[in-house]
Amino acid sequence: MQFYLLEHRVRGRIANRTTKKFEQKFNVQLFERIGKRLQRNGLDHRIQPEAEALLEKAQPLDQKLFNKTQT
Repeated sequence: MQFYLLEHRVRGRIANRTTKKFEQKFNVQLFERIGKRLQRNGLDHRIQPEAEALLEKAQPLDQKLFNKTQT
């Protein structure tokens, strides 16, 4: 159990750092930071349809690059 909690904490820190870098690179704030917590700020709902469309459109390229079979 302790290993799981430690791993989860490390993943959370990495995700937080990655999110922060993304926000800085694109000059956008995806989350409100309250202490060590991230809280959604509503932008995710506004960009979700476009983000999902981009991911769907990129799927064939991803499969070609990584030789994946469609499931």
